[in-house]
Amino acid sequence: MFARPLRQRLVGVKSAWFITALLVGVSFGLGALVLDDRAPLHPTLELPWWAFVVVFAVVESWVVHLHFRSEAGSFSLFELPLVLGLLFVAPQGLWLATILGVGFALTVVRRQPPIKVAFNVANLSVHVSVASIVSHAFITGNPLEPSAWLILGGATMLGGAFQILALALVIVAAEGVFRHKQILTMLVTATIISAANTAQALVAAVLLESERMSVLLLCVPIAVMLVAYRAYVAERNQREQVEFLYSSTKALRESPETTSAAASLLGEVVSMFRAERAHLILLPQDADEIAATHFRHENGATIANIHDPNDVLPARLCDFATTATLVESPQNIGSLAEFFEQESIQSAIVGTLRGSSRDIGVLIAANRLGQVTPFTREDLRLFETLVHQASVALENDQLEQALDEMTRLERQLAHQASHDGLTGLANRVMFTEELADAMASDVNPAILYLDLDDFKVVNDTLGHEAGDHVLSEVARRVQALVRPSDTVARLGGDEFAVLLPKSDQPEIVARRIIQSLHETILFADHELQIGVSIGLARANGDSDGPAGLLNDADIAMYAAKSKGKGALVEFVPEMRQQVSRQRRLRTQLRRAVDHDEFDVVYQPIVAASTGVVVGFEALVRWNNENGQDTPDNFIPEAERAGLVVSIDRAVLAKAITVFETLPAEDAVFMTVNLSAQNFLEDDLADFFARTLMVAGVDPQRVVVEVTETALIRDPDRTIEQLSDLRDLGVRIALDDFGTGYSSLSYLHRLPVDILKIARPFIADVANDETFVRTMIDLGKNLGLTV
Repeated sequence: MFARPLRQRLVGVKSAWFITALLVGVSFGLGALVLDDRAPLHPTLELPWWAFVVVFAVVESWVVHLHFRSEAGSFSLFELPLVLGLLFVAPQGLWLATILGVGFALTVVRRQPPIKVAFNVANLSVHVSVASIVSHAFITGNPLEPSAWLILGGATMLGGAFQILALALVIVAAEGVFRHKQILTMLVTATIISAANTAQALVAAVLLESERMSVLLLCVPIAVMLVAYRAYVAERNQREQVEFLYSSTKALRESPETTSAAASLLGEVVSMFRAERAHLILLPQDADEIAATHFRHENGATIANIHDPNDVLPARLCDFATTATLVESPQNIGSLAEFFEQESIQSAIVGTLRGSSRDIGVLIAANRLGQVTPFTREDLRLFETLVHQASVALENDQLEQALDEMTRLERQLAHQASHDGLTGLANRVMFTEELADAMASDVNPAILYLDLDDFKVVNDTLGHEAGDHVLSEVARRVQALVRPSDTVARLGGDEFAVLLPKSDQPEIVARRIIQSLHETILFADHELQIGVSIGLARANGDSDGPAGLLNDADIAMYAAKSKGKGALVEFVPEMRQQVSRQRRLRTQLRRAVDHDEFDVVYQPIVAASTGVVVGFEALVRWNNENGQDTPDNFIPEAERAGLVVSIDRAVLAKAITVFETLPAEDAVFMTVNLSAQNFLEDDLADFFARTLMVAGVDPQRVVVEVTETALIRDPDRTIEQLSDLRDLGVRIALDDFGTGYSSLSYLHRLPVDILKIARPFIADVANDETFVRTMIDLGKNLGLTV
């Protein structure tokens, strides 16, 4: 799961062994230069080399550890025996004493693993070899003269620099990153300690030359210096702990969300406890939530993982670590052993984050880095303090997040209650409230009621995605044309409204909207033409409140619709009666459709050349309280009400029954009129096929008349529908040919069999004979019946 990749660890170990082997080779190579019969620098006072085995063992057994992320630098009084050995011991003896003494201290006393023993012994022996070569090369006179002091100091520092660089190589191999600040800190610290130790050693050497017993006096300052080292380290660690607790609490408090807070906390844990990684398992607050683990590796990567809802691990960890617990032998902790083995955790500190009413989660610092010291009791106490502070911070953070979430939700619900979800505009409720406030003030506002032209065509042909795109684009354009003090609302469907509280000339705003919405709207590969009809109403003393004014604007909008696309009409009181009549007519039409109040009459079609009846046209009549109404009186309103398709289909079903009364050998045909809305229905051809099959009527005897209005609305879809009808055998007639602006442009594409010349041309044939003859010739040239 979250264990450090095995490949990464193996690469680090192999690199460390390679560097160690290289150091061993360098040590023996340099040792060959000094393993000769060369005497000590101060031959008059030669000390036994084996005594330095003991001294090296002592100083390397009692060291001070300064931690640098994953590794720890061990600082000791090593320069004391080194400088004294350079002066009073033969180089070969000093080199050998270093290897034996340091090897004993690291193996027996400090119990370091083999790779560290080999590396440190080789590293320090190289240190000794470098210092020996430099000091013997440059000191030719009395080694205790002041000039020789500088050479000895420089020799030990140069050897120490090689030691730090070798350590830096191992750290880079272990972490995979070159941390120059860390290495520079180690180098500076080592140089300062080396200088202090060298000075103490030179003092001891001078005393040994003059009075050997006086060197015992140095034991006190050396011991004090060592205690001072340890006091400095202790104070440094304490300061780091305080800073750690402060920064951890600050990170939790300032993080905007739980994920970032967890990442910050785990980063601090990994750094402070020198852990390979850290885990934070957060328990769910509610029954419908699940636990989540946030994991951070010491290389800085943070990962979040969701637990299975049935996973009992989080609860088991909470029960296990009722207080901060140090785990030194994971294989001996019962049911949790599998988890620690799966995560490759050799040692860990585990603590439960406890809130006032429930457990918040579990925090784990896993696998101490560096292998100098394992997790200690002091780490455990610090970890327990951290767990307590993190519990308080996370509980407060979750409470604040819950309150913030509740406030955000309240704002969101309030916004949703007053705004349209698609366009973000005000909705009808908010618009009515804003209108009421405006009417209650001293100004007389005006409102524009917008209804999109041909929006249903786009929605039906291209789908709701296209429709939503159009509505959003309309909202954007309208909003861009008004002032910040004005209110734009979507009232529902394709209807919008604009409240102009302080506009003296609302018609100017309306004209701009009409012009803007007349421009093409792009959707995918389609160029959509969407117009708008606008009704304008102004508030005055006679206005019947906000609802009444909005209704007046609605009435004016319907009047604009009846005038054609892109019209603007301002409300006048007389419109109420007209709208009342339209609404009454619409109600009656719905009832007529439900009760089948429509009849069919037939108008003969005579061949002009022979005078023989060749067919008849089926015409609808509405039987109502006024008698029989003709289509001109009710079809336009039926189209606006969306009832015309039902009427047309009822007329066809009745009209074809006439064939039952005609002789089978009679070849007359029948024409039926279809409104443009029929061509937006996907099942038009299927309806014709079923109806004709049930009636047993030959499709060749049926002619569908289509006007140019259907072509203008959606030519491609209409042509496709006509082609489907023609494939059934139904013939197609283009009605009122010559009245539309696009007749000729579509004529070559239409699957048309018959042209019907418009009545105005026939009525005035005496004056327009040439023009009529031209249209007849055009039809014949195209192979059409005229």
